[in-house]
Order: sequence, then structure tokens, then C-alpha cells
Amino acid sequence: MVRQLTDTDRIAEQIVMTCGIGRTLDVGSGEGLLVASLLRRGVDAYGVDVSEVVTAHCNRRMPGRFTQGSVLELPFEDASFQTVASTDCLEHLAPEDVPKALKEIHRVASRFVFLQIATTPDRDGHWHLTVEGRAWWEAKCFEAGFRKHPAYYKVNSYESLNADGWQITIVLEKIPEHAHKKYPLSALAAERDLHMDMLREVGERSDAHVARYLWAEKYVRQGDRVLDAACGLGYGSYALAELSKASKITGVDGSDYGVDYARENFCSLSPKLDFFAGYLPECLAKYPDGHFDVIVSFETLEHVEHPEALLTEFHRLLSPGGRIVVSVPNDWSDETGEDPNPFHLHVYTLDKLRAQIKQHFIPEALFQQIASGCKTTSAWNSWQRMPRTLRSVPIDTNSPPPSEWWLMVGMKDPVSNSIPYRESVYGYSAPPANLLQFERDYKNPWLVRSLLEFHFRATNSDVLHQVAQRVLAQENASISADKGAALAVLGYQILANDLATSADVEQFIAEIDPYVTAPHKIPHLQRFYVSLAYLKARLLVKIGKFDTALAVLNQVANSDLSIFSPTLGTKVVNAAFEAGLMLAGRGDIVAARDSWKLGVERAYALLSSELEEFVGDINNPHEFPTIDAVEFLDSAVRCIKALRITSDNSFVPLSRLHELTRENWKGMLEERWSAMQSMEALIRERDEAISGQARMLEERWSAMQSMEALIRERDEAISGQARMLEERWSAMQSMEALIRERDEAISGQARMLEERWSAMQSMEALIRERDEAIIEQQKLLEKRPTVTEAMRVLLSAVRASFQHRVGRVLGKK
Repeated sequence: MVRQLTDTDRIAEQIVMTCGIGRTLDVGSGEGLLVASLLRRGVDAYGVDVSEVVTAHCNRRMPGRFTQGSVLELPFEDASFQTVASTDCLEHLAPEDVPKALKEIHRVASRFVFLQIATTPDRDGHWHLTVEGRAWWEAKCFEAGFRKHPAYYKVNSYESLNADGWQITIVLEKIPEHAHKKYPLSALAAERDLHMDMLREVGERSDAHVARYLWAEKYVRQGDRVLDAACGLGYGSYALAELSKASKITGVDGSDYGVDYARENFCSLSPKLDFFAGYLPECLAKYPDGHFDVIVSFETLEHVEHPEALLTEFHRLLSPGGRIVVSVPNDWSDETGEDPNPFHLHVYTLDKLRAQIKQHFIPEALFQQIASGCKTTSAWNSWQRMPRTLRSVPIDTNSPPPSEWWLMVGMKDPVSNSIPYRESVYGYSAPPANLLQFERDYKNPWLVRSLLEFHFRATNSDVLHQVAQRVLAQENASISADKGAALAVLGYQILANDLATSADVEQFIAEIDPYVTAPHKIPHLQRFYVSLAYLKARLLVKIGKFDTALAVLNQVANSDLSIFSPTLGTKVVNAAFEAGLMLAGRGDIVAARDSWKLGVERAYALLSSELEEFVGDINNPHEFPTIDAVEFLDSAVRCIKALRITSDNSFVPLSRLHELTRENWKGMLEERWSAMQSMEALIRERDEAISGQARMLEERWSAMQSMEALIRERDEAISGQARMLEERWSAMQSMEALIRERDEAISGQARMLEERWSAMQSMEALIRERDEAIIEQQKLLEKRPTVTEAMRVLLSAVRASFQHRVGRVLGKK
């Protein structure tokens, strides 16, 4: 009976996948379900719980595994467990008790901590005493001396961090004691503008920086030498060391502080790590051509004065088919056209990055990455808040999506090179005798990892096509393993192309016929005698030439593999099964059964080959030949099923032959893979729809905020105008009062002038009368000559006195 996978099983699986199978403690173990699930996986697991009754009950089921105790005072010695896990526990503590609990967990754990914590209130509203989000919990963990586990983003995918669920998972690692003493969180503040350990940082930007190293890991092949150029504090180099199968990772940075921090924090935990200080590109001159297989350089090109020269040096340092993995900020310019960051010497756009990469490398992959927001147009002020995003983008797109950074992978051309070959992927070339003798049988053995080996070759089909075509042009009319590898790549692309014509297929078959018409003595040419013949048969089936295809399948099923390797049994047994299926379809069950019997016989004969043909050196065995053995044995299962269905004792109708022969591991895996891809596509569609709605809501919210700001501005303008009108009205009223006062003053002055004018007219009349009287008296005096001089003087005095009085009267008026 197959057990259903429970939530507890999923947690146990996550613990094992991230923290390993070392001694593990479950804090707040409750009914002991997680401990039981870990025990089933071979983990030496224990539990501690505050309830004495519960621990006694669990010990009856799993004796000696459970202890009664509190997370605030764990009853264990320091570093007693490699991993401490705690689910549904810490949120039940009061906020002030959380630091003490984390301190105890830190004391008891020797390396890893796995936490699952609720972020929402419980149903009853009183059991969860601390209700906080991921950022709060992470900050408390960092304060306690932890950092994020290198596999943190395998458990928490980058885009899933856009919102906290009702429950969060936090995977941590203890910082080495000597490193934590030398570099507490407070010590990092001085370097924060240029460097930060993003494994000890909360938030979107730290997520973005670490997640891109997890993304880069899939471009690192087994056995690669990796250079992390401008590694900062070394957290990304450490993540690559822990997550990839690289043989050596070297980090270089211009900061002595950064290099010392990296050595103190990470080198003691990973022997394949090395760090040194130096300025790019001068510090790399000590390495010979082709020394590295992957160069990772995130947010570096914008910092160096001559990025093209740095890329030239990277090209020199990469082995043929090696990869460069870079990131640059996408147009962070302001209104001046320059990047306001004083450390950024260049403004990058996608076009600029593509042009520089294409000068030296074959572009293999392009991704957009957003942490919190980016420009939505080329305008400097078009920044909008956006969710975390890490998505593939077509390399040659003319309409790229908004992006905060561009992440790009380029491959060094593996075709033209003069660098001596070194076996980096498999570690050694023999034993077995022929399978890995690339240097012996290929003109350019570097092609194998770039073009042929499925798990290591270029991930982009266009790049594979481009490289294969270049190999064909270089090899021209020769028959070589190099050309055979290129033909295999191109042939399977034609096979997968639903629009390929029969002329395309026949033209290609003419190209491979020199390889498949007769066996070869050179082992890797014999490989292509078998594998290209199998490809030819499938292409013939594609265009409906069944008779010729059947003959070629029989050739493959009977091929001699001793010259090369039993791993080619994948083609041999498949050919036998498919030939039998075609014969059964024609009604020739006898011939079909003969073909299926041949498939079973060949599979078991190949399994009897020498052990080293499948494992190489047993002390350092190869993996893939055994995987190939499992595959051809799985194909033999299909042959066995077909033989049972067509036997005389079968009760199964022949119409179900195709259906039932797919009930093997490969068939089930293909179905599950197809279902997973469909589900992944559905999830992507829903994610895009949700992201679209989120963007629409963000845009509407932004529009509402803009409208609100506009309304506020208009309100302020109206208020200002109202104040201005009020002031003007007040001024007008004051002016009107002043005018009234002046009018009244003018009226008063007018009346006064009128009165004075009337008085002057009256006085003038009086003067005229007196003047007339004086004239009469003068006439009278003239008539009296006897009047003495004294009388004239008297009259003059009288007249002067009178005029004086008149003047006084007029002055009073």
C-alpha cells in the first residue's frame, strides 16, 4: 500500500532536501508526526514539547525520542543537533518572548534551522500571541545570529514572496561564531551603500540579489570552475558553492573589507571557496586563457570605467563553450539622463547590454527581474511599483517588458578555439575504455559539453542550431565525430519540427547516410553509426516511409556496441520495440514477437557487461551510464509487456497494445512531465492574470492617487483664489470707505469755499461802496481848496484803518 503524502511529509521532505539528514530536533513536536516522518527518511530525529502528557504518549510510539521542555529553556546541550525545526510553535509566544526562544534555538542548533510560522490570527483569536509577517520574523532571526540558508529560495520561490500566506517558511543557517563576533549586524552599516550581506537583509532587494544566484546555478555544469567577479561580501559565491556541482568557486572584489568578510563567514563551511581582493580587470591577468568555465558578474558592468574591456578579459578567461552570466540595472537614469547612483558610471538599456554581449559571446538566455518597481516607459519619471518578477524573455525581442534589471547569459563560441582540452564535467576519461574518450576521438572535444550532452549543453535551441551549423561549415565533407554531433542536434530539431517537409527530411538523411551505411572502427564514430541510424528511422516514420524505417530499425537493433559502450542500449532496445510495434500494426505478430524477444535478450546481455562500463571508477563512479542502463531496461519492460499481450495465453485485445506498453517508468514520467508542464502553464497563466490584475489595481490606485493629488492641488488653488478674492473684497471695501471719507472732505471743502466765495463777494461790494464814498469825499475836498493838509493826512489814516479792518474780517472768514 502506497502512503499518501501529507503536509507533515512535505515539511519533512523540505527539511531533508535543504538541511540534510543529520540529527534533528522538532521544537513543539506535539503528536510527533514530524518526528515520525523524519524517522521514515532515516533521520535521527527527536522532539521536545511543553506538554508532559503528549511527550509520554509519543514515547510509547517512538521510545526515547521525546523530552518535555519549553522552547524558552531547551533541556539540551549547546549544538546538540545539526538541525532544529519548529512548526506551529513560535507564534504562540508573546512578542517579548520570541528573542529568548530564538536564542535558545540558536544555542542548541549546530548548523541549520527550519521554521514554519503562522502569520494570521487563529480561529479563536487568542492562541496566536504574535501575529507578524515575514519581514518581522526574519529581522528577529537575523538579530539572533542567523542568516538565510543558501537554499532559502528553493523552498520559497522568488515570486511567491510577493505576499505572505497564512503560514510562512523560513530556512536559516547559523553564522559561524568567530564571524558573528567580528561582523555583527551593526558592523555592516558602514559598507551598506556599496556592499551588504543579502543573506542577513530583509525585503525585496535582498530577495532579488540572492535569488539571481539560484537562477545562475542552472548554468553551472558539473565540475565547472566558477569566477564570481565583483563578489561583494561573498554571499552569492557561497550560495553557488552550496547549490551547484562546481568544483571550484573563486570570488574577487575590490574591497578588502568585503573579501575578509567573505573569508570569515563562508570559507570554513565550503572548502571549494576562495576569495581574493583586486580591481577588475587587471587582477585577472594572473589566470591563463580558458581557466574558468563560468563567470558570474552581477551589477558590475555599470561600475567599471571600461565595461567592453572587462568583457574582453572575461572572454579570454572562459573555456570554449563556457558561460558568462551578468546582470545590469535597466535604465535607472533620472531627468538628466544619468544614473543618480554615484557608483554607477554607465546607464544600461537592453539594447546596450545585448550589443556588448554579442561582441564576444553567443547570447543564450535573457531574463527580466523586478524587486519592487521599474520604469514603464523611457521617461525618467515613469517609475511604478511592481511585484517581484523573474521571467524569461526572448533574446531578440523588440518589445521588452518593463524590468528593473536585465539578466543575461552568453556562451563563448566552442567551435573556434586553440585551448587544450581538460575533462571538467566527468573528472576523468577512463575507465570505461571508450565512452568518455572525447579528446581522443573528437577534433574539438569542447563541443561535447556545449552541443551534445543533454544535461550540460546550451539551453537555447537557436544557439544549438547556430553552433551545429558552424560545425558543419567547418567540417564540410569530412566524416568526424564533431560533424556527427552537429548532425544529431540538427536531426532531432527537424524531427520535432511539425512544419518540416519531406524534402527537408530526405535532404538531411542524405547528410547522415555516410555515417549509417557501415560500421566504424573509431569508437565515437560507431556511436553515431548507431544513434544517427536510429534518428534516420524515426525521420522516415515521420514522412511515412515505414518499409525503409523498419529496415533501419532492424539494423540498429542488431548493432555491435562492443566498439563503443553498452549505454547505446537505449537506442538498440528502443529500436527493437518500435520495429515490433510496426510489424504488429501490419498484422505480422510472429515477426513482431521476434523483434521484442531480441529487445529483451539484448538488454540483459548488455547488463552483463563489465561493471566499469557503467560506473567507471567505483570510488568515484559516473552516474549517467547507470541511468542509461535503467532506461534500456525500462524499454525491455515494454518489450516484455508486448510479448505477454501477444502470447497465446493473453486475454488482452491487441487494440490496447500501444496503451499498455506505455505503462513503464519512462512512459509514466513523460505523462507526468506533460501534466506538470500543463499545470505549470496553467499556473503561469493564472500568475500572469493575477499579476495583470495586480498591475491594473496598482495603475488604478496610482491614477486615484494622481487624481487625489490633482484634486488637492485644485482645492488649494481654489482656496488660494478665495483668499485672494476675500483680500480684494476687503481692499475694495476699505477703498470705498476711504472714497466716502474723501468725498465728505471734498464736500466740506466745497461748502467752505462756497461760503468764502460768498463772503468775498459781499466784502467786494462793501469795498466798492466805500471806494465810491471816498471818491465822493475827494471830489468834495477838491471843491474846498481851503481844506488844510492836515485834513488829507487824516483821511488817509482813516482809509488805512478801514482797509486793515476789512482785511481782518476777510481773514476770519
